[in-house]
Amino acid sequence: MKRLARFLLLVLSLGAWVPVQAQTFEQSSAAYEREDYRTAFAGFKKLAEEGQSSAQLDLVVMYAKREGLPKDEQQDVVWFRKAAEQGLARSHFNLGVMYDNGRGVPKDEQTAYFWWLLASAQGDEQAARARDIVERRLLPAQRAAAQASARNWKPKIAAFRER
Repeated sequence: MKRLARFLLLVLSLGAWVPVQAQTFEQSSAAYEREDYRTAFAGFKKLAEEGQSSAQLDLVVMYAKREGLPKDEQQDVVWFRKAAEQGLARSHFNLGVMYDNGRGVPKDEQTAYFWWLLASAQGDEQAARARDIVERRLLPAQRAAAQASARNWKPKIAAFRER
């Protein structure tokens, strides 16, 4: 009986260590939809590390929602930044939120304003509202510095282009 129990324990533990491979964004999305968060996370993480901004954003969503993962706001910021550096407006907005609330980064309204300037320039209305609110709390020099940085900002070229 002990042998059978050890055998079953071994089989079950080996099953937990089988590498999960979701090769494409579509496969990762399908895994997410069926709530197979382990497969979705592995696929999104692989694609995110290759530079796919949509996968980076989906990975952050999984972190933020704690779907199969512990909450890690610093990790959220890392992936939001990677997606934002490629010009993804939603990530610009989310980085602004993180900086405005001091979640995963030190609270910094000027940096929040910078990210919201970028997002609102791409038509993100929620970012425009947030930008207008924080703008009133900044000193003129802070506004000018953030505006100059936003004017000079350019997205990084991604190694992996979205379809």
